[in-house]
This record gives sequence, C-alpha cells and structure tokens, in this order.
Amino acid sequence: LNRSETHTKPPTAKYNVTMGPYSIAAAVALATSAFARPALASVGARTPDAAAPGVDALLSGRSLQDTCLVGDINLCLSLDESGSICGARQIPSVCPGDSELTCCNRFQKQIDFSTSLTATLGEQFASSEHSLGISIVTFAGQAEIDCELTTDYEAAISKLNEIYYSSGNTNHRDGIAFCQDTFPEPEPGDDSPPKNIILLLTDGKYSGKKTGTGSATDAKNAGSIILPVFISTTTDSDVLNYMRGLSNDNTFYQVDNYDELEGLLGQINQEICPPPTSSPASSATSPPTLTPTTSPTQAPTKNP
Repeated sequence: LNRSETHTKPPTAKYNVTMGPYSIAAAVALATSAFARPALASVGARTPDAAAPGVDALLSGRSLQDTCLVGDINLCLSLDESGSICGARQIPSVCPGDSELTCCNRFQKQIDFSTSLTATLGEQFASSEHSLGISIVTFAGQAEIDCELTTDYEAAISKLNEIYYSSGNTNHRDGIAFCQDTFPEPEPGDDSPPKNIILLLTDGKYSGKKTGTGSATDAKNAGSIILPVFISTTTDSDVLNYMRGLSNDNTFYQVDNYDELEGLLGQINQEICPPPTSSPASSATSPPTLTPTTSPTQAPTKNP
C-alpha cells in the first residue's frame, strides 16, 4: 500500500493505530521513567544504557528554562511505516475487536516514543527564550509530511496520534528529504540559525533504489544533523555501514526491538538539548548524573 503524494489519508488504504487520547502528563511520566543511553554493541552503534541519566535526572532540581540553553531547535521526526514494521498482519479487517491492536503495536511504539520525546522537549522549552519546532514525516513506499514545522508541541502530539499505518516499501530517500523540506531556509545574516535535526526511526535497509545516502548528504550539507535510530538485531556489515553513513559522525542508535525504544529517551534528549557545561568552580556541586559516562571502547562522542 503506497501513500499519496498529496498528503491525503484514504481510510481504505490505512487504519488508525491510536489507542486513545495521549495526555501530555502521561507522556512526560512515561519519558521520566525511561533509561537513557548505551554502551556499544558494535562500532558506531549505540544501545540503551541503564546507567546513563534518564529524563528525570535531566529535569530534577533544575528549572525547565535552564535545561535547554542551546538556542532554537527544529526537530523532524521521520517514522518508518514499511510493511516489515507490522509483519504479516497488515489487513485492516484484523484490527476490530483486537483491543491491543497487535497487528500494528510496533508502529504504535514508535508513536509512543515520539510522543514522549516531543512532550519532554516541549516542557523543557516552555519557559525558555528559545523556540522548539517540531515536524513529522512518515515513509513507506512514498513519504508524507504529517505535520509541518510548528512550535505548538501539543499540536504536534495530536498529529502523532492521528497517523495511520500504511505498509509498503522502505523509502529512506524521501523520509529524509521530506524532513529537510520542513525546515525553513536560513535568514540572510542570521548568525544564530536554528539547529535542524532529523531523527530517523527505521527497522531496515532501504528498498530498491530509495537509498537515503543522497538525501542525507544533501541535508547534512545544508547544516542539518541526522540521528538514525535502527531497530534491528542484524549484524550485516553492509547494513550497519549504511546506517553509519546516514549520520553526521558515523554513529547511530540501535535497539533490538520496539520495547527498547523508550530506553533511548534520555540519551536522545541530551543529544538534542545537552545540559549546560559546569564551570570548574561549580563542578564539585553539579549533579554527577548529568554527565554521561563513557568508556574507552565507545564510538566517538556525538555532536552536542
């Protein structure tokens, strides 16, 4: 099932996986219970690390305004809707009466993760002088902009919960390019343009010729940061090298399954909105959990 280039959602082609209204408080509560970020399964791959600070540690004892001091940020969430996400059960008729929506619960976990991340970032920017822009793209055989860039993070969360699962091939090319298209052109003479970030969630390599390499290069050349999140247990070196190549620094996040996505919330939150650097005079009193622990075997530190 391919999706329409005109951004319509024919009810006969997709079915809604929303399991009810998602409150902001519930999203923040879910995020604050998550772990954060990983030791490495293979070179360049980052996996969940229970020892890394969660969002609760990022917010505890600090004002929301102080949590994000990195300037304006535009974040595009690019979500994979390809057929492998929900396996063989892709027919809408199997959903009615299935209270857990098991035909597409893995896609719902992408929605839950994206909702939690959007909610926590939105709360962090709520009292800040800086702005947070959120846009949403979904991709399968084709891509679709589900939410144009908005600073209303609650509206973005509502859009997330209106997304229909489509099934289809894996079009990384447009999943990245459409995200880049949601970002405004930099203003002439702007010395502090927003930091544009594309968070790509996917469970497999691209289909056919729809590789993301070219569009990723274009986005990076335009100044955007790409954070790939790979949901897979594969050890195929070609696939892993491809995922590394999409990013700006040859690293990517990797989890074995959709249940582990929430374990990346704290890490990705820190990468998008790193905590302030403590001065030497105040370092002794700074909360030690705010600085991720690294080991000599880890891949290069990702861009702050």
